[in-house]
Amino acid sequence: MLKADYMKVEGIEPLALTIVRESVLQGGYYAIQTDGDYELEMTNDLSLICNLSNEDTYVGINGMCECHIILFDSDKKDRGWIHWVNGNDGVERVSDYAIRLKDWINIDTVLFDWDCDYHRL
Repeated sequence: MLKADYMKVEGIEPLALTIVRESVLQGGYYAIQTDGDYELEMTNDLSLICNLSNEDTYVGINGMCECHIILFDSDKKDRGWIHWVNGNDGVERVSDYAIRLKDWINIDTVLFDWDCDYHRL
């Protein structure tokens, strides 16, 4: 399980931002869903995914204990989901993800590279 402070750590962007950026760079979109309801409708605006500065409060996933981040391609076709858990210990976590994300954004490599960068800090 990967984790990091969910406020921006000096020298590395939040993990959620890194993940959705991969989809957006391919012309895709993302949405945030809890209990089957969309808390954030489909968008490609990266500023809405999470807290991006210490001044931000409860932006995107940081306002939820648990959610799914749904990733879509440029045709707005669902390419997979990430089960996201914010713990009371102030860390963000990818709890699980749809295996088909390996074909869309190579999720294993994205997670591994981010984790390596985080541990180099």
